[in-house]
Amino acid sequence: MKKIIFILILFLCIRIVSIAQDKIFKLNGSVINCKIVEVNNANIKYLLDNNTHTNLISKAKVFKISYNGKNEFILSKPNLSYRHLKNFYSASNYTDNASNYYNLALIGVTSLILPGIGHFIVGEPFKGLLLLLSPVPFFYGLSTGIISIIIFKEIALGISLLCASLAYFIGITTYAVLNAIKIAKVKNMYHSDLRRQYLSLDNGYKNNINLANNIILKDLSMTIGPKICFAF
Repeated sequence: MKKIIFILILFLCIRIVSIAQDKIFKLNGSVINCKIVEVNNANIKYLLDNNTHTNLISKAKVFKISYNGKNEFILSKPNLSYRHLKNFYSASNYTDNASNYYNLALIGVTSLILPGIGHFIVGEPFKGLLLLLSPVPFFYGLSTGIISIIIFKEIALGISLLCASLAYFIGITTYAVLNAIKIAKVKNMYHSDLRRQYLSLDNGYKNNINLANNIILKDLSMTIGPKICFAF
């Protein structure tokens, strides 16, 4: 009886390991534990635990997959927004190197000169546009303060408006610089992983890599494991 129970438990463990050995990391940060069956140009086919029904998920919703608990493959395009990348990278883990995709000094200086420009450079145009418009309250407060002092002789009110406007401008500029650099660090880590992944492929595929053009892999189709097809 004990042998039968042991065999059943062993079989169950083997079954669980054989089914739930892969992972799908979605762009929103959630993870699907499954058995990946196939990755084609549009979708990923996978099986859930104790389920023979094949599930589908669009590759557009997936950041990367982990096959057999060992190999990880990034499936996303190089132009992912920070909104998605922050689920997988932390700027606090960043280490600087000469092959960085974005120059942190350039990002910082441009953001200091005109808040928002750095965000445009790192591919975050919406936030960049908002920051470009952010000086409007500063100039409004500045002009109102000057008018209050010169025309209406409201010295205290004018000085208060000038100080508040200056504090606002310093705060916005500081945020723009630090946030742009933070985004650049995260995207540098992402591009570094892409570069490392692509350059680790066989020499026969390396000629298809264009690092100067956002690290786009051209006309590459590669099968790994259970029919995982890479096509970018």
